Amino acid sequence: MIVDGDVYMDSRVIAWELHRAHKDILEKVRRYTTDSLDSYYIDKQGKRRTSYLVSRDGFILMNIQGRVDERLRILHRYDMAKSVTTIDKQLNALRHDLNESGVVRPWINPRYQLDNLKSIYKDVTGDDTPRGFYDSIGDWMGINVPYSHRLKITVRDWILQNIPIEKIKEFVTGIQSHTIVRSERGHWICLGGFDNNTVEWDKIVNEFHGKCAYCGEEKPLLPEHIIPQTVLSKEHPELVDRIQNVVPSCSDCNHSKLRYNWERWFKSQPFYTESRFNAIKRHINKYKM
Repeated sequence: MIVDGDVYMDSRVIAWELHRAHKDILEKVRRYTTDSLDSYYIDKQGKRRTSYLVSRDGFILMNIQGRVDERLRILHRYDMAKSVTTIDKQLNALRHDLNESGVVRPWINPRYQLDNLKSIYKDVTGDDTPRGFYDSIGDWMGINVPYSHRLKITVRDWILQNIPIEKIKEFVTGIQSHTIVRSERGHWICLGGFDNNTVEWDKIVNEFHGKCAYCGEEKPLLPEHIIPQTVLSKEHPELVDRIQNVVPSCSDCNHSKLRYNWERWFKSQPFYTESRFNAIKRHINKYKM
């Protein structure tokens, strides 16, 4: 135990290490040392019992007789604890110095890092509204970012707790390089397609609640191109893997649809429902460029 930077050991631990009765250790503390702190513990009967917190110097003054290796082991534990305390102090001092450095601050403290990304986002998009950055992150990730009055923490801290900073970096870097842009309806999409980022496929799957967009079954899912690759690649190859052209599909539906027009094929299936048909249409329109 560390008290005011000094290492103390509970008298019960000392008794256990030396294979002595705790009452004998208590007597040694009372007789030989003043370098200890009063403490207590609750025994199995729920009664409060006396114990002491003993410093390294106090342990030496206790003049305990017996096996040398046992006493050396306790002294070693004191020294190890002191070393750890010293290292912790040095690390805390280093963290303080790094946080005070304007060069490395954004990459040490996640809050500074997020603020730095927010600044880049604002410079590129011109969006300086209070929630613009946070709502854009939510749209990119496919989640709703709550308002601060519903939280016990700030929206910034909620973002840091729920969204990996690497994914936010990927988003802002994409905006900066103009590979992530807004759709007609204002949703963020990757021009390089879902294979060129770590977010969009998960977002597509979540949009359809982890089920096949066609049959609605919870099965292993594959990316299914609404307009077949062989058809779209002839005139608009850049659109093949865009999020607007991809839905999650089970292997059965994927193999059955092949190169057919998705609307005609889907309506001919026994599992067709209007609600799933409309969900696919909404998905297409949501991300249409």
